[in-house]
Amino acid sequence: MFEALMPYRKESSTLLSQQIAAQVFPQAILFSGARYGGRLTLAMETARVLSCQDDGAGWCTCTSCKQFATYGMSNVVVVGTRDHKSRIEAALVNFAELRTEESRRQLVRTMRIMLLQYHGALLESADQKGSSAFDAASNVDEALMEIESASPGDFPRLAEMIRSVLKPLYAQFKRTVTLSIGQVRSLQEWTMQTSFGNVPRFI
Repeated sequence: MFEALMPYRKESSTLLSQQIAAQVFPQAILFSGARYGGRLTLAMETARVLSCQDDGAGWCTCTSCKQFATYGMSNVVVVGTRDHKSRIEAALVNFAELRTEESRRQLVRTMRIMLLQYHGALLESADQKGSSAFDAASNVDEALMEIESASPGDFPRLAEMIRSVLKPLYAQFKRTVTLSIGQVRSLQEWTMQTSFGNVPRFI
């Protein structure tokens, strides 16, 4: 587990691996470090390992790990708004120019990270402005489905289409470190639901 992150976050990856192996992983954990230092990547890998139906190896192909490979899982919520524009635009350029499966995968993962901010668990707590953002996120998700089944020759056209559907979300981006009371209540209700069975949930 954490094989891909060991070269970059060795100390953190080692500690997390030891805690998970010893079954002493805490229910709440703080990922600290410099901006763009890989905190979210480390958090997402931790969620993958804890959700894994096997031993958490980086090459695992269980149902859960396959969902995490494209960030298509439903047991993770990202709270707060981050400015994903620079990462998405870089992924779109690679997608249109390289036209490879890897560039497609990276674009899908980068955009799905953003869409985790618009998880259904937070919809009820959204105000009118927030609700319009959820509608825009739904349009982006539909566009991603087309990307996942497209042939490489269509990649440049689809890149422009994605930029068009992203405009409403780009306008919403602003950094915040606070949660509204409504969001806290919605997340509490989400974590108490039993529809996921024994699958852990991550915020």
